[in-house]
Amino acid sequence: MAVQQGSFDETRLSRSADGTREIGAGLGRLLRGGEVVVLTGPFGAGKTVFAQGVADGLDIDEHLTSPSFTLANSYPSEAGGPGIHHLDLYRVASIEEALTFGLEEYFEDDAVTLIEWPGEVGNALGEEAIRVELAIEEADHRRIAISFPAGLHGLAEQFQTTPQPGPQDLRPDQMAGFQTSRQREFE
Repeated sequence: MAVQQGSFDETRLSRSADGTREIGAGLGRLLRGGEVVVLTGPFGAGKTVFAQGVADGLDIDEHLTSPSFTLANSYPSEAGGPGIHHLDLYRVASIEEALTFGLEEYFEDDAVTLIEWPGEVGNALGEEAIRVELAIEEADHRRIAISFPAGLHGLAEQFQTTPQPGPQDLRPDQMAGFQTSRQREFE
């Protein structure tokens, strides 16, 4: 992931889908509405699982599913907090095409907007979005790198203090004695 100018970065390691979802929930509990979260990574990296965790953290009762064929799904919060707009732009070739289905409407309210496969739209968002890159380490193991824009420094600090979901899902600095040479490359 390219580091944004003035951004604050945090990397977590997950060793299960539940761990990936819990890391997403940790972020979701801190979001207040209006944030844009861009999710990148290869097929099967856990983008939708992470998004489900964000929904858990925001107290969204409805089960979040990948909007691969619908392009966008919206979920209201039953707890009075912000809802979620969940977009999957894999099949969208350009910003112009995204605008034809009303993309801008998903940024006009106080919902949290999650974007999988952002493509050109992700680039157009500049440094204002929270960027989450999921990388497959092996089997169910994921490296989750989160980059917070400078304007969300306080949120980044709060996220750094969120507990890990369990001993199997650790930040790299907590992996002393468990690190492989591959893990050290990412620090």
